[in-house]
Amino acid sequence: MFSRQLFEINTDTGTQVQTGMNFSGAIMQVRWVPTTADTGADLSMTLLPNDSDTGDGWQFASYADSLGSQFTKAPTQPMHLSDGDAAGSDPDTQPGVPIVAAGDRIKVEVVPGGAAVAGRLYVWTAD
Repeated sequence: MFSRQLFEINTDTGTQVQTGMNFSGAIMQVRWVPTTADTGADLSMTLLPNDSDTGDGWQFASYADSLGSQFTKAPTQPMHLSDGDAAGSDPDTQPGVPIVAAGDRIKVEVVPGGAAVAGRLYVWTAD
């Protein structure tokens, strides 16, 4: 079963942070659709396993100067070896594996580059 979370972004000078609902499953893809855009805006996404958000979060995506036009991405983490270490992080040579949640939340943070940025960030997940 698939689900979708929507983050409505609308800020001009200050950092905007939103936290989504709890979900379990894999993050399949994200899609940004701007309505007003500042090409200098940065986007980061963090998985929060702790409801009180006390620093246990894991930033799984960071896109600098990226919110000026539409994009679709499928964030992954590196494949891991049998000893648990990451096999590599080059997405062109090392296939990634899904980012998985178990009752976690997604935190979205947008830092504008000084001008207005507004749009919708969709996150699709699979159970």
